[in-house]
Amino acid sequence: MNLLNLGASGVAVARVNLEAASHNISNVSTEGYSRQVVSQNARLPQYNGFGFLGQGADVASISRMFDQFVEVELRTTTSNISSLQAQKNALGTIDNMLTDSSTGIMASVQQFFTAMQTAAANPTSIATRQVVLSEAQALVDRFQTTNSQIEELRQNLRSSVEVNVAQINTLSESLAKINREITILSDGNKIPNDLLDQRDKLVVDLNKLVNVNVVQSSNGSYNVFLDNGGALVVGGDHSTLSTQTTQSAINVFLDTQYAQPVQLLYSDLKGGTLHGNLQLLEQDIPRVQIDLGNLAIEFTDAVNRQHALGVDLTGQYQPQQTQNTTALGSWVAQTGGLFQDLGEERLTAELATNITDEALAMRLAIDHMSVKVGNPAQLAMASGVIAVPAYNADGTVAKPVISSVWQEAYLHNDNATPFTGSEPNARLNEVLPPPATIQIPFDASTNPVFGTPTASVAGYTFTAISKSSSQQGVWEFEMTAPAPGGEKVKLAFKAESLPLTGTQSLTIRARDPANDGIAGMDNSNMLAINALQAKPILASSKSGATSLYPKITDPGFTRTATMEVYFAQTVSYVGSRGSITGVQLQAQQNLNLEVTKKKEGLSGVDLDEEAANLVRFQQAYQASSKVIQVAQETFQSILDAVG
Repeated sequence: MNLLNLGASGVAVARVNLEAASHNISNVSTEGYSRQVVSQNARLPQYNGFGFLGQGADVASISRMFDQFVEVELRTTTSNISSLQAQKNALGTIDNMLTDSSTGIMASVQQFFTAMQTAAANPTSIATRQVVLSEAQALVDRFQTTNSQIEELRQNLRSSVEVNVAQINTLSESLAKINREITILSDGNKIPNDLLDQRDKLVVDLNKLVNVNVVQSSNGSYNVFLDNGGALVVGGDHSTLSTQTTQSAINVFLDTQYAQPVQLLYSDLKGGTLHGNLQLLEQDIPRVQIDLGNLAIEFTDAVNRQHALGVDLTGQYQPQQTQNTTALGSWVAQTGGLFQDLGEERLTAELATNITDEALAMRLAIDHMSVKVGNPAQLAMASGVIAVPAYNADGTVAKPVISSVWQEAYLHNDNATPFTGSEPNARLNEVLPPPATIQIPFDASTNPVFGTPTASVAGYTFTAISKSSSQQGVWEFEMTAPAPGGEKVKLAFKAESLPLTGTQSLTIRARDPANDGIAGMDNSNMLAINALQAKPILASSKSGATSLYPKITDPGFTRTATMEVYFAQTVSYVGSRGSITGVQLQAQQNLNLEVTKKKEGLSGVDLDEEAANLVRFQQAYQASSKVIQVAQETFQSILDAVG
């Protein structure tokens, strides 16, 4: 009888091994499947006087080849790769938008200033003036096209976040469900291996979307937590994520059954596509939009301020600046400018309390960009200041001669709190109306040769004349009007034919459109606008968690960057982020490859090995069957002998 039991136990164990090997082969291509192995034990032997005789074998367990530490590494690298890949893709797209040498923003800026320079060489030509307006419109179009492309990318990322949240909720629900199934089906150490594989695959899939940490409870359930400690799955229960969209942002919340929803920022997470998308939406894209909007505002504002100080082809001024007031506050609108005034959008950004609201204000600023001047004759290319020549007794023009004189605009510099719109940019013809004049003393024996100016009307004060630090051959000074106005104007001039000896008094005054007409028209104001290309009109963007826009009220606010330098900083930011992200992504991919190899070596199904196992277990099955056959034949022989 023992011989029959031995054979039967051998057949049973061999059958289980054959089934396990067949199961492995069937799942060789199943993602997340871990190879299963049969553990068997020898039965307790039986004492038979001469010694202990074996009683066969039993199957102890069927377990999967699984390493928890390798699995954690796989989850982490998978999460990091998903986040970095999302960032790299978007940053590469933005970089391509900004760095196109033929159609990029700076190419359009250069073409605009080239047109201005060409027009300045022939200021009375309607054709060259029209080219200026055409290039101005082309520049506006380029700003708006780039802005639209980045906004389209932002909207796509917002949609991706909503998809990410829906997928996370689905996976969380599935994890909770499989937790319940595992708890029900588990019997001590006997657990459903295939369900464990499915659960681990769900966790890896979840990590592709958002990095999670897993804690296994005593009953075998997985408790899944976000990086901020929020519980996503606890046993058979799960929480959900939700989104809330505004014009400026999309916010993600963790909703639990027992507490108020908690907002998830990208800084609360460490990996996953959701983390990458949120970082792009909360930092990178707002930074680029803020930079582009700030560039558009400061460029158009600087051009508008200088344009308002000149006169058009008929000798007339464009409308003067006005003070506007809304519920937000007050600002000075450059209504006589070449471009639409964007002061309200700048004020909105100044008052914003978070990065995404700053970015919204900047997006709207670019959307509202437009060329105001439609008639090329209305381009204020000529100076609003004229030089009054002096003559010698013989009727010749006295030396030196002021060859050109103009008023220079002040940049936006209203650092009052709250904003009052009181920054100076008044025209000379309003501060010191003609026929009042300004006298500039010249003395060849002094250094500098030009002394401090005086006005023909009492009460005006002047700074000493000094050489311009940015324009060769240009002299500059400031004039302050008497109280209560106290307006300031900044004047600049070029002088020629400076004698080596002697003194002279040079006279300048504001142009009087009613009496001067088109007499003495020049290109000085257009050249002053063109000089803005090389002037530091922008303050560098900040870096911070709540504000990126360089506000005039920020401590230490200083304009240090030209348009080209400022834009290069933006391109550098995007390029640097993309480069660093690419390096990190490659490192994580290499690490993931090593971890995957390690897992495959342990958990993967080797068809050659399984085929060998089939042969081995088939032979064991056949041998055990032979034992049963021998036992049957022996018993039959005994029965025949007895019978």
